[in-house]
Amino acid sequence: MKRKIHNPTRRKHTQTKKKTNLFSCNNSLLWTWNLGFLCGTILTIQIITGIALSMKYETTTAFQNINIQEKYSNLWIPRRIHSIGTTTYFIGLYLHIIRSHIHQNMKNSSGWSGIIIFILSLVIALLGYSLSNGNMAFWALTVMTSLFTNLPEGDFILSIITGNYEINNTILPRILTVHFLLGITLPIIVYWHTSEVHKNESNTDLGTRGVLTGKDFINTGIQKDILFIPIIGYFIIWGFQEESKLHKLIEDNNTNDWIQKNRTPEPIGPEWYVLPFFIGLKTTNLIGLIIGIIFILLNINKNIKRWNIITYWLCFFILGDLALEAHESLLEPRVILFTVMMLTLSGTLLTYS
Repeated sequence: MKRKIHNPTRRKHTQTKKKTNLFSCNNSLLWTWNLGFLCGTILTIQIITGIALSMKYETTTAFQNINIQEKYSNLWIPRRIHSIGTTTYFIGLYLHIIRSHIHQNMKNSSGWSGIIIFILSLVIALLGYSLSNGNMAFWALTVMTSLFTNLPEGDFILSIITGNYEINNTILPRILTVHFLLGITLPIIVYWHTSEVHKNESNTDLGTRGVLTGKDFINTGIQKDILFIPIIGYFIIWGFQEESKLHKLIEDNNTNDWIQKNRTPEPIGPEWYVLPFFIGLKTTNLIGLIIGIIFILLNINKNIKRWNIITYWLCFFILGDLALEAHESLLEPRVILFTVMMLTLSGTLLTYS
């Protein structure tokens, strides 16, 4: 029998009563349950700054520092916030997934919507990274578009997507359009995910359901979520400091690094949140595509086995060593963030195997 939440507003308005019944939560939630709100807030900031940047986007100079910082007044501010928001968003997203694995929240149907959000976020981030129109961006586009060659009639599909036989400025407006549309679509999926989580009464750190000690989500959950807003502000201010590790992580010189002719270029690699897929692509495109599909399908299996903790750490160190060998120029902050990310993906591999 469900415990009713006593609220005068719910007794007067039927629709409000239905909504508060749908969005109920437990009053003993840990801080990790606020990571979803953290990601949602950052996503809102990303959309606002992305709209501002798209209004001044040019395919010739693209996302270069000189064009943004000198040609347009104060446009460097949303550019920097947009870059900081991407890294902060994926930090919160991977921690959110780790929490779901630990407390087995992905056993219900809300896990499907979360997987879609994760895939869309990776696609949007890769497309946005490619808009910088630098050496690394063109390399990323070449790798991503070459995956279509493994499909039947892949060369024909590739020519339609790129608009040419090679990667050049022709594809940049198309990438901007898809990047913008997917970014606008993502909040709809997030709302679906939020509805599914509260509809299924997501469990707590104690293994109980929210309905057992039901509290109004508006009065209880939002109050705790608001406390995370200063953390977002701290990350933004920290990223603006050029000497900080977060700034070095965000401002990847590989993006606009034009190779010097009088020296051998250093090994380049993608952003930290796509390093596992980068490992697969370092072998062959087909194997990398298969690995990416396996990572997604592993979330479907719901048979939880506690003894997989041994295999968990084995995969953690093996995959981590492969990543460090594949990308020799990893900085210390990237190694730390990559550790968090591999903890998440290896948890998917082990917990649901």
